[in-house]
Amino acid sequence: MCRIKGFTGSQGVLIPQQNIKDLELNEEVIEAVKNKEFHIYAIRTIDEGLELLTGTLAGGVDVADSVHGRVFAKLQVYFTTYSKAKQEKKEDEDN
Repeated sequence: MCRIKGFTGSQGVLIPQQNIKDLELNEEVIEAVKNKEFHIYAIRTIDEGLELLTGTLAGGVDVADSVHGRVFAKLQVYFTTYSKAKQEKKEDEDN
């Protein structure tokens, strides 16, 4: 697909590091990688992939400016909103 659309230098693929030994590339892809028009990223963990794709530290839920920290904070907002709505509904039903 990247070849059809044209190599831009920002395209690439993530592969599990343990699959490097099985990687078979055609000459066009090899040339694109050599010319830095296409990238192959071998990652060991999902967090490495998250960091490559987002440009943000994956971090932990306790790290506010990390991917996991942001997701956790958003989930807390959803939970709080849901809990408040549930409580208001219960109060309305009780009245």
